[in-house]
Amino acid sequence: MDIFADTPELMTAKDYHLERVKRRGLRDTPDTRIRSMQLLGEALWNAFDAGLPLNADAVIALRDNVGPNPECNGYIRHGDCYVWRNGIKCAAISHGGKVYEGKRHSDIILSCIREGVKMRPLPEPDQFGFVTDGGRFVGRDEALRIALEAGQVKAGHTLSDRILHSDDIL
Repeated sequence: MDIFADTPELMTAKDYHLERVKRRGLRDTPDTRIRSMQLLGEALWNAFDAGLPLNADAVIALRDNVGPNPECNGYIRHGDCYVWRNGIKCAAISHGGKVYEGKRHSDIILSCIREGVKMRPLPEPDQFGFVTDGGRFVGRDEALRIALEAGQVKAGHTLSDRILHSDDIL
């Protein structure tokens, strides 16, 4: 890949092109601009897949052609960059060494009953939690902290000030 900066995904499309032309000794032509956009698009996709920050101007410039659309895929705009939002994905119950996911905790239990999953003994309160965007099971108290930091809920606008409820993030 034709990348000269350590972090091309943090460069604007124009800056990336000018850097590439300068370093390679290329002429600034429509063809070199197109190739620069293709290469930057690849760099954005690689960074996107890795959950790295992305330059907002480059994303907006390339989104409709060769770049990803981070707003639809777990990123949030933070200043000049899009950053991976490590928020809460869904409600979850950890029971018997498995994690069951769903919209609400009650939906998970009903789904398990329908599918014949034996939940005996019944899950303890500390087995009710959430799964993060990164796939990690967390308890309700940690989930509240994560949801607040990710902007999914606002302080004082949840059912409890100590723990997260599935209805808080619907």
